[in-house]
Amino acid sequence: MERSGPAAAKIFHDLANSLNDISTTIQLQEWYLANDAERLHELFTETTKNLKDEIARLQILMEELRQASK
Repeated sequence: MERSGPAAAKIFHDLANSLNDISTTIQLQEWYLANDAERLHELFTETTKNLKDEIARLQILMEELRQASK
């Protein structure tokens, strides 16, 4: 049971990092939407890729968590 502390801390750290990245990406999109509509298409292309990468990272983390809980 002692191992669950560090494992949980790593999971929470990884989740928090991904959620922070997603939040920052959305805030950036909102800023450009309000202030620089000309760059919006380029920005959405970049940020959509970043969001997909974060989602993939979270899916891997969830799978690792599911395997560890078995």
